[in-house]
Amino acid sequence: MDRKNLFKGSTTSILFTQEIKEKENQIDENLNKIIFKKYKITNKIGKTSLFKIYEGECVSNSTPVIIKIESRSNDELYLELEALNLYLFKDLGIPKIITTGKTKNSIILIEEKLGPSLYNLFIENKRKFSLNEICCIGIQCIERLKGIHSKNYVQRNIKPENFKIGLNDPHVIYLQNFYLCEKFRSSTTNKHAKLTLTNQIVGTERYGSVDALRGLRQGRKDDLESLCYMLIYFFLGKLPWQDIKAETEGEKYKKLLNEKKKFNIDKYKDTIPKEFRTIFKLIKNLKFDEQPKYNLYIRLLQKIREENQC
Repeated sequence: MDRKNLFKGSTTSILFTQEIKEKENQIDENLNKIIFKKYKITNKIGKTSLFKIYEGECVSNSTPVIIKIESRSNDELYLELEALNLYLFKDLGIPKIITTGKTKNSIILIEEKLGPSLYNLFIENKRKFSLNEICCIGIQCIERLKGIHSKNYVQRNIKPENFKIGLNDPHVIYLQNFYLCEKFRSSTTNKHAKLTLTNQIVGTERYGSVDALRGLRQGRKDDLESLCYMLIYFFLGKLPWQDIKAETEGEKYKKLLNEKKKFNIDKYKDTIPKEFRTIFKLIKNLKFDEQPKYNLYIRLLQKIREENQC
């Protein structure tokens, strides 16, 4: 879908004022605003360095929605990338776009509201998931990555906060936030990108792959390695490098990198099943441009469930 057509629209049709700079304890002026004469902003739930995120509802029928607003003064409009990728990836387990638009000063994306994230569920459950739950989570998350990778993109920010259960279908795990996605292979020639040093660390360092922390270009194996760290977090309740402290950000990344390079999953053989340890090793040994064995990883997780009579 063409970006120009995706975000077309008259600014006069949107009852929306220019975003104000946030100050401590200051009321957000976006609250209670009506977007596109149809969606009311009800609550601010977060922000990134790029855009603000609100809860909202349809004025006519009270259907809950998520409203994301980004300033058009940004060098690169990430919500446009997010919307384009949501359209590209649309399938089971990907949030649906409700509508998009723009004002003179802002880009706006409205999407379906999901349920709680895996992170919130894990914390609410006192940092404990059952073996069956971890395997079921792993299977669905691998399926999500397989779908995105089949479209020639990598997500580059795998973490439990970005996986949510459905609001009306809590048995389905959704993957969200695609504004950091990057194409790893040409859609026309099928030519794979080369492994290069970008000197940029993209994503969340706690779950980032070893190569991501080295500042290398990320591929499918990096998404899957991050997923493994997320599942290890669920197995152990805490990752070995979570409490690392450093005086500078650069020093912190170096310490994280060293911890992950020397991480030995077999040290946790009493807690982590051998089949999952096999998955981790297979993924770690993948080459940058190698096709992951998604179905094998899923079969190994299913085997854990069968052997433990889940």
